[in-house]
Parts: sequence; C-alpha cells; structure tokens
Amino acid sequence: RPIPKARPAAGLLAYILVSKYQDHLPLHRLERIFARHGMEISRKTLCDWVQVMAKLLRPIVEAMKRGLLRARLLQADETPVQVKDLDVKGKTSRCWIWTYGVPDGDVVYDFTRGRSMDGPTEFLGEYSGYLQSDSYSVYTSLDRRRKIVHVGCWSHVRRRVYDARQEHPEFASVVIAGIQKLFRIEREAKEQGITGKALVALRRKESRPILRRIRKLFQAKKAHVLPESGTGDAISYALKNWRALMRYVYIPEAEMSNNGAERSLRGVVLGRRNWLWIGHP
Repeated sequence: RPIPKARPAAGLLAYILVSKYQDHLPLHRLERIFARHGMEISRKTLCDWVQVMAKLLRPIVEAMKRGLLRARLLQADETPVQVKDLDVKGKTSRCWIWTYGVPDGDVVYDFTRGRSMDGPTEFLGEYSGYLQSDSYSVYTSLDRRRKIVHVGCWSHVRRRVYDARQEHPEFASVVIAGIQKLFRIEREAKEQGITGKALVALRRKESRPILRRIRKLFQAKKAHVLPESGTGDAISYALKNWRALMRYVYIPEAEMSNNGAERSLRGVVLGRRNWLWIGHP
C-alpha cells in the first residue's frame, strides 16, 4: 500500500539513509526493493525524504565542523563526482567532494563545483594548525598564504616508487623496505599506546635516521635517472616535498600518511559506481 509522504516512520528514514550512504544503494534501486515488499514509495518521495533529513542533520554537521576546526591537525583529501547539468539535458559536470577530519576521529564532507582553492579556503576559514594531505597545489598554497602548516604523506611517496619498481628494482626495493620500517615504528607505537612527547622522542631516535638514509638514496639516484621516468618522478616528488614529509616526526598528532582521509572517501568512490551521478548540486 502507498506510504504516507508527510510523516514516515523514523526507522524507515534511517533505513533509507543507511542504504543510500553506507550500503551505496541508489534511490531507484531502493524503490524497486520496497516494491517487492508491497510498499509503493516513489523515487521522488525518497529523494524528498533524504533532502528533509539532510536539513535536519545540518546542525549536527555544523557542530562537528566547529569541533574539527579546534583540532591541532586535520587531514584532507578530495575526489571527483559527476553532477547533472541543470541547463543542458543529458549532460553532467565534474564537481568535487572534499573530506576534512582528525586521524581516527570525526570527518566532515564538503561539496564544491570546482577543485580550486576557494572550497578549502571557505571551509577552513580562520583555521590555524597543521593540514596533512597529498601535495596537490591547493593544500601547499594554503601553507604559504595562511596560518596553516602542510604535513606530507609517505603513502604517496611509496606508491610512486612502487609503481616505477620495474625500472630500477634494487633501488625501489631498498627504498620501499625503508618506508615499511617507518610504518612499522608507527604501528608498534600505536599498539603500545605511545603518544605525545614520548612519540616524538621515539620518532627522533628511530625514524629520523631512516629518513635521512632514504633522502641520501634519492639524492644519489637522481643524477642517474631521467626526470621524466617513473623513478625520476618519484624522486622529484619526494625531494620537492621533503620538509612537509619530515614534519610528522615532530607533530605527535600527525600520522605518517594521509590514508585516513583517503579511506573516508571510500564510500563516495563505491557509491558513484552505483548512482553514476548526483541529480542536483
């Protein structure tokens, strides 16, 4: 039988939101699922309910955002999504969803039409602290123009070296092994509950010598590879961002990588395979 539009049960609304955002089911698929159970809920009604719930949850999102902006360190990342063009039928535009969060803590998402500096600038406002991310120019520009210090990501360095490993296998093997040692130090410190000044002391003692050896390897190899090669690109990336890559050693709140922010976008990446595009900005 038809479900009343005005006052759906709270449990039904929760089921719809979890199905859409956690299980990545687009609303047209939910419409068919409900129909199999004899519940006539149109896609338009489902969309209206999602919009109502989004408005009701807005104060919680704003409160979470205020909490994030009080943190000493944030992680950030972004991923593209296709959005229906309201002016041209059948056309979509590339827009972006950004994630901002604290390691192993709250995450808040933001939507922008473009990938320029305007989005992060507006979201972060007067934020002052550390921002951990990849080396996308928007994040590094925030470091230069605001009270924000950029912290690099070692997973991006490792990924570049790994992707080019066939060019110089021995070099890649030594560098990757060194990076793995660094990650092992972080993992064991977390398992032992080492934080704050003790974590910085551990990193200074055990991680910093490894980092210095990795840098020497990069500098020695740079003269013997083509800049346009995969290995040359990995070396240039690391040396260009070396100061940002070293900063995690001295910041107890920082992780070695930006993987937490990347994981928080996994739902968006999985979802867009199913819903293909967003119907309205």
